[in-house]
Amino acid sequence: MRWRLGCTDRHDPHALALKLRPHRRLTGANLLAGLPGGDDRPTVVVGAHLDTVAGSPGVDDNASGVAALLEVARLLGGLPQPPAVTLMFFDMEELGMIGSLVAARRFRRTQRVTGTICLESVGSFATDS
Repeated sequence: MRWRLGCTDRHDPHALALKLRPHRRLTGANLLAGLPGGDDRPTVVVGAHLDTVAGSPGVDDNASGVAALLEVARLLGGLPQPPAVTLMFFDMEELGMIGSLVAARRFRRTQRVTGTICLESVGSFATDS
């Protein structure tokens, strides 16, 4: 990947949220998982992302989504006739959804997608009582 337009998560009181900037030579890893014995039925994509932002405890954004997606995988794996579901773990989401955009473009070439469920910040963290 040469140059990719993305965002910055710089922890700075003067930084603008989602301020666009070019990134050079990004490398990341998305993980896509299907159930054994998968077929060519249209699939529902369930996804969560692996990265977080500076100054975040990470559980909000997005360890909670990753944990929920792992539980979905465990539950689907135990079904005798699982539905057509593809699980996706995305990288580089905090840079402007780069990971999911790359995964979606590549995945659409070979699969029909009927819907998407995004597990974004399903848990929360607060210091207020």
